[in-house]
Amino acid sequence: MSLTFSSSDFSAFVFAREVLKVDQQAAMSIQIGKASENNYWQSGLENILKNITRFGRIGLLYERKNKDAAKFIEDLKIEAFDYQPQKAKRAVKKPEIHAFETQVLCEMANEGLSDSVEFRRLTRKIIRRAKHAHCDVIFFLDAIMGEESTRKILQDLAGTQMKVVVPSDFLEISDIKQGELAITTSEDPDFTHKRAEDVLRRKVKRDSISLI
Repeated sequence: MSLTFSSSDFSAFVFAREVLKVDQQAAMSIQIGKASENNYWQSGLENILKNITRFGRIGLLYERKNKDAAKFIEDLKIEAFDYQPQKAKRAVKKPEIHAFETQVLCEMANEGLSDSVEFRRLTRKIIRRAKHAHCDVIFFLDAIMGEESTRKILQDLAGTQMKVVVPSDFLEISDIKQGELAITTSEDPDFTHKRAEDVLRRKVKRDSISLI
């Protein structure tokens, strides 16, 4: 059985890319236009608080239209998480969670426009807010922000004092079988093909793409 990744946008390709780093011949089914079954927010934040944050100040960045992310933040019970900052002597006693709403950035990343002056300008404004809150980790909840080129831009803008993490960082890869790559999409097939090759960083057969 092939691995399956689904998402309402092109972020399923981001997770698939992580698998291809392990095995370029991995069999996968990618569904664009279907809700994801796992967003990795809970496991990601648990990992951040236990293994990644140095000082305990975490910025959660999410697109304004991402109501699920807003609900996740609203329902957070941060005291239930295991907190082990890497720099315990300088860290806050209780972890601090700062939420920052973004606009347009997710859509631009989906459209392949993250390597633009406009994207950098808008992102810099948001990241500046996280810097003012003294965050040492910023977690982009929208998985498309984990596209390799986009993520590099985010880290460059964040600088060396803040670590950028994305949902695909917490994907656990196992039981890889070799085989075909199949893509179903509710988007335009030609544009889906372009984004697939951009994000997956490999050639994709056009006949592997079909409409939902």
